[in-house]
Amino acid sequence: MNQFPSFCSNPTWNAKLADLVQEKIFKFDDPQGASNLYEVLSAFYSKVRTSKEVSLKYPISFSLIPSFRYVERTAPTIEYVGIDVPVYYNYREDTPKIMVVGIDPLRSEPDLQKFISLGTPYAFHLTQHNIYWQLMSGLMEQLNLTVYLTDTFKLYFKFQGKRSYDIAAFTNPEAYGNGAIHQEIFAREVELVKPDLIVTLGKHPRLWFTSIKEPKVSYKRLLEISNNTSDTAHLNLFYNNIPVLPLMHLSPLVRHNTRIINYGVSSNEDIIEKYVEFIKVKLKN
Repeated sequence: MNQFPSFCSNPTWNAKLADLVQEKIFKFDDPQGASNLYEVLSAFYSKVRTSKEVSLKYPISFSLIPSFRYVERTAPTIEYVGIDVPVYYNYREDTPKIMVVGIDPLRSEPDLQKFISLGTPYAFHLTQHNIYWQLMSGLMEQLNLTVYLTDTFKLYFKFQGKRSYDIAAFTNPEAYGNGAIHQEIFAREVELVKPDLIVTLGKHPRLWFTSIKEPKVSYKRLLEISNNTSDTAHLNLFYNNIPVLPLMHLSPLVRHNTRIINYGVSSNEDIIEKYVEFIKVKLKN
């Protein structure tokens, strides 16, 4: 994975993350696969562009995801089970660290319908040309940050055509939506990374930190924000004394590229530039 800047390069982080994945997220039958998780990913993703594979695939088995046994009630109609392993880039001991929190490991490829697929957030193992990679590149290259990527919900699945977090049966505190297992894993990640800033992308990650419909930084609002910190006073959210910056998800820009015209923006790159600028301001304060 040498096309990426310093992919998962800290042995201590790798060992602790591999233990967390094995214990709480995905239980490898092969202990070697667990202990060398990031070596396995690197080896696989270094050749992924020359093959038809888009992720590591495993037959759906609830023994592989013991922390999520509540979904077993959906068997055998559960489909598209996805898990994105937390990854990080540009690790340096002396640089600020930022945690970028997405929603869930969405899957839709037909050949993954009957599998558990193991991948990375925003499919960075497949491409570094999407808008998400543009954002991460800006954070690394312009701000020299260590960027850690994870999801609010560590497991994705479809049941009777519905996306997992939209299923009412799984959206109570004991099950899926704000489920204890997802929050426990997230707390462990924060303890390991000790980020200087947590950035959430989208509604569901933001609702972990506030039940209020606002605050969020819409694309239009983003363009109006100056470097005046009083302009962002309403965004004073914290997780264990770590500042949280709730931003709108980038997916609408991917799906509806013309939408940005409504905000007086000439390109997606302008939005990315504002995101990077805003994150820089929050890190300074």
